[in-house]
Amino acid sequence: RYVDPMAPGTGRLISGLKPFGIPLMTHWEVYAWDRDWPRFDALYARYPGQVFLIPHMAFGTPEQVSVILSRHPNVVMTLSKRNRAAQHFSDRSKAQVLGGSILDQNGRLTKAWRAVLLRYQDRLLFATDVHIKRRWRNYGKHARAFRVILGQLPGPAAKKIAFENAERLYRVQID
Repeated sequence: RYVDPMAPGTGRLISGLKPFGIPLMTHWEVYAWDRDWPRFDALYARYPGQVFLIPHMAFGTPEQVSVILSRHPNVVMTLSKRNRAAQHFSDRSKAQVLGGSILDQNGRLTKAWRAVLLRYQDRLLFATDVHIKRRWRNYGKHARAFRVILGQLPGPAAKKIAFENAERLYRVQID
């Protein structure tokens, strides 16, 4: 289902959230970049005081992620579902236009993704996307995979992405 992010109800929702200072998740994927990006670009620009959260880096390419984050300091992204190609994506035509894995064939961060992770380390969050009950069984496996990924970054950057950015964003302290 397509919902126009610039619809009148969006403004009412963002106005209602303002007193709480909480991020608003905007879930969209880049397979519809030409349709969606101009509308979300306008949304993020119209509400610079609202923090927006995009899950799984919108399945974008390093270039697309850089476009989004370079234009909008009020956007934060999660890393979920980026450690492998979208081979399990239900629509093959959509999967073909998605950005590839952040890892190369040897399990190492690609040069382009490493540059994105380092440049935007203050606006990226670790996430596993386990919103379906059966996925919780594999949570440990996913967390270990991201530890390997974050272990390829300098310690301060890895800590920010692993938990410090989430602490700041949600105003909590993780022990």
